[in-house]
Amino acid sequence: MSSRTCGRSPGRCGAPNRGALKTPLESTSGFQATAHAPLVGLAPRKTAGRAAEGYSRINFNALPEAYILPRPLSELLYPPALLVGILGVAAAGYLLFNSMGLTDALRERAAANDQLVVTLNANVAKQRQALEAEKTTLQGQVTVAESRADALDARMRAYGEDKQDINDDLGQIHSTPAGVNLGSINHSGSMASVDGWGADEKAVFAYARQLRASGRWNLVTINSPSEDGVQTAFSISLYR
Repeated sequence: MSSRTCGRSPGRCGAPNRGALKTPLESTSGFQATAHAPLVGLAPRKTAGRAAEGYSRINFNALPEAYILPRPLSELLYPPALLVGILGVAAAGYLLFNSMGLTDALRERAAANDQLVVTLNANVAKQRQALEAEKTTLQGQVTVAESRADALDARMRAYGEDKQDINDDLGQIHSTPAGVNLGSINHSGSMASVDGWGADEKAVFAYARQLRASGRWNLVTINSPSEDGVQTAFSISLYR
């Protein structure tokens, strides 16, 4: 580090070369700081604090620039990587903060939707109960209507049968022999009465025998025929 070669004894060395390293420390005259450059380099240092005991961070390097090794790539990338990490954490925190508000809004909307579903289910249940009650009422009305319809059908069938019987009875009654004329016919259920005139009693009795022979009545009676000198009036009662 000097222009001349010194011996083992520091006192034998000559004056320091002007190109020798300068120390940042103050020293007494005659002290050759260049001979103790490594120790001088360790003097101006910073410690990492009491938490890292025995660890020191040197912030001064007394070696010439030609002898200083380049800094590792990891040290060069550490600041930007740290900055990117901080920005990433900040962005994640910002997104998380915004997502918390969005999550709360979604939760409130979900709760409102759940409440709406509960309300709709209750309304549907009420409507279903009302429809079931109306259905039961209508079924009762239909049952009554069907009973009435069945009764009406039975009456209509009976009326049809009665009508046919009446028509058959009237057909037999209107089949009068010669010399007999009818005045009125009264038909009521199983009984009928016939009023008319005959040319004589023989014609009237012949008409009565004809009605009895038809087999439609069990009893045929002539009620007191009367003659007026021209024709014979009669009244015949017919019983099933």
